[in-house]
Order: sequence, then C-alpha cells, then structure tokens
Amino acid sequence: MTATQRTMMKTFFIIVPVFMLILLPPLLPHTVSQEPSTEAGNEVGRVRTMLLLIHDKGTLTGAVRVKTDTSTLSVHIKGYPHQTEVIFGTTVGTLQECYASEGGKAGEYLAAVTGETYGSVLRLSTEAVGRLAAELGGGIRYTLPETVGLLSVGEHWLTARQIAELLCYTGWKEPLHGQAAAHAGVIATLLNRYLSPERDLQAAFHALVAVCDDRLTVAQFTVLQSELRRLAAANGGDLCETAVASGRQIGVDGKKRYVLTE
Repeated sequence: MTATQRTMMKTFFIIVPVFMLILLPPLLPHTVSQEPSTEAGNEVGRVRTMLLLIHDKGTLTGAVRVKTDTSTLSVHIKGYPHQTEVIFGTTVGTLQECYASEGGKAGEYLAAVTGETYGSVLRLSTEAVGRLAAELGGGIRYTLPETVGLLSVGEHWLTARQIAELLCYTGWKEPLHGQAAAHAGVIATLLNRYLSPERDLQAAFHALVAVCDDRLTVAQFTVLQSELRRLAAANGGDLCETAVASGRQIGVDGKKRYVLTE
C-alpha cells in the first residue's frame, strides 16, 4: 500500500465520527427524548436534535445544539454560552456550574430552559475536536471575526492546538456571544467540509468511540446510514447554518449569567 493510499484510508476512517455526533439516536446514556418523524411529500423525513457539550479538562466551555432534518435536507447549529442560566435542583446557576455538578445530565436542565428535546447528549473535549480536525485534513480553514490572541481578523488555517485554544478563548468583545459563536462555527465548519456521500459507517465508528466521553455501541448507529447518505448527497459545502441562542447578559464579573430570551 502506498503512502497516499494509507493517508486516504486514515482520513476515511476518521471522517464519519464527526457526522455521527449529530445523528446518534436516543439510545445514548443521557437521552432526553426522541423527536417525531415528519413527512414531506411521498418521502418520510426525520428531525433529530442532539446536544454536544464541549469541555476543557472537565470544565464546560460551551454547548452546541445540532438539528438535522432529512425532509428538508438541512442542518441547523446553535451555540449556547457556558454561562447560560439554568435551574438544577434548587439552584439557579450557569450551565457550566450545572455541568460540573451533573455532567452530561446538564443537557436535561438546558432542555427545560430551551423547551427543546435532545435525542442524545454527547460530551467531547476541546482537544478531541482539534484532534478530529487534524486527522481529517490537518486542521480547518476558519474566518475570525476579531483578533484572537496572535491571530488577526480574517481567514486562517487552524491547527488542532489552535482549534482547542479557540474553543477555550474568552477574550471576545462580547465574551458570551463570541465564544458561543466560535463553538457553533467550528462544528459547522467541520461538518460542511468533510461530510461526503460515501462512508463506511461501521469501520469508522470505532474512531468515534476513541474520542467521545460517552460509551457507545454499534447498534446505536446502524439505523442512521440512509439519513447520513441523504445529508451527504445534499451537501455542497454549506449545508450547515449557524446561530447563537438569543439572550441577555446579567450580573457582574465573576457572577455573569446569560438569560435566554427565545
């Protein structure tokens, strides 16, 4: 096998796990609920909504909701600041504080605030996101809306380390909104770039198991192959749309919270 063939196989086995993050069914450990199927014409489509909790060594940096719809062939990605206000137990606090206390179950408390249901909740570290991007193609091409550290405004090729640092960065002009936008943007960029029509899901699933914090089994994704193919076939490089959850900031430094208004 040539070096080029080995590189292609390595990339092939890594790509699909990124897309499995958005499509795993509600068999996962922190399931909230499953959304019903919707019908479009003579073709049955399905809406799936999952929550990705991104953390840095156990400290939540943000949450990303990914909604796929195979009837409209669309993917909508929304970022939630880590200081989004939630109520857990008798405590009113931030999503980050809730995650520190409840782990992946923090998704249930966010669902209570947003009014959405998440078919699955997955936890992934900032380093793992960067590692996936590096394995897929050396990194991602990403446009920064403002200066981040030594990186100026504009388009940059981000390495694995830079991606992880971007997801942890809090020095935005609008800190809560800026970080949430970066989380949503990075995930959208990964999906838009690497989702392609032909993937061997079963062969690639083991790579996802290696980077995801949650325990997964082969049976959890076997029903999703046709949905993945439909979304991949519709992707022209801009399949994913991004947004930040609407809200307002309250409190002072050290005790800031982001209250959702949507």
